[in-house]
Amino acid sequence: MFVALGPAKLGLDRRLGAPRVSNRLRTLRLSFAERVERSLRRKFPADSVARVIQAWRQIQRGEMLREDQREAHSYIRGLRTARFFDNAEFPWAAALERNWETIRDELRHWETRRQELEALGSQVWVTAARAEAVAYGPDWRTLVLQDRRWHDDNCKLFTKTTRIIRDCGVPSVEAFFARQAPQSGIKLHSDGCNFILTAHLALQAPPRQSWIAVGGERRFWEDGKVLIFDTSYLHETYNESQDSDRYVLLLRFWHPETTRVEREALQYIFDVVDNPSWVDRDLNDLGAGLDSSLVEDWIQRPNRKARRGTGGKDRKDRTLNPPRGFGRSE
Repeated sequence: MFVALGPAKLGLDRRLGAPRVSNRLRTLRLSFAERVERSLRRKFPADSVARVIQAWRQIQRGEMLREDQREAHSYIRGLRTARFFDNAEFPWAAALERNWETIRDELRHWETRRQELEALGSQVWVTAARAEAVAYGPDWRTLVLQDRRWHDDNCKLFTKTTRIIRDCGVPSVEAFFARQAPQSGIKLHSDGCNFILTAHLALQAPPRQSWIAVGGERRFWEDGKVLIFDTSYLHETYNESQDSDRYVLLLRFWHPETTRVEREALQYIFDVVDNPSWVDRDLNDLGAGLDSSLVEDWIQRPNRKARRGTGGKDRKDRTLNPPRGFGRSE
């Protein structure tokens, strides 16, 4: 899933309100960051990825975008924003709305066959898995179709939905069904990223009872209607119904002002943070910087301070744990 790269993901200790980095961790972080930037410059024309390199450097410096109820660690400067966008800017939104009943009916088909769905599919109605899951709670669950890459097991079950998404031309990086139980919601949070936008196609929404607020602006979901918004704004949701789940098809997609090359470069960054050895693969003829196997070794090294505080039980140091993407979040 797609998690915004932020200081905590790269080893910054933000306790006491100020970033602190150990000398060992500083060497690891800066060396790896330099190698990623070198690889970007080799793989892509420098002038085409200048904004991406700037964004990468901002992460290394711990710079955050904080303005007008927005918070982002991973951000490209100058991208147009809005709490909610006009659907007319995205022709595929109308195409999704025209096909919403087909998508809803396919979901209902499998919801009445839950046991079979769980046996044949993968990651079926799972809770949020990240540390930030406290914002989502146990009553927000997802059934993933795409998480950077399409999930074949689930796409084979939801063939109509998958085909509609692709045929509509959505530039998606994530696609999944999201279910919100009655009398539950997601706490105020930001996804920490501004180059990915979010769309919801409501499939079952209790009328005037289920809503999302983005940057303080509240909208109700309506069956068959698409909402498009920027989740770098602080946002929250709630389903006020006493007895009805809320279902949406949730799509996360590239901001239209990012270029094809920028999207490829951003994808590359998240791939190599997941797989540090890929930088060595791409720079095998340079022989400079820190061997990324040391980064992987550091990820697996026990956190001695944490271990002392847990009665001797091993706890891994997660400060350099590579994020798995931008974040499966509403």
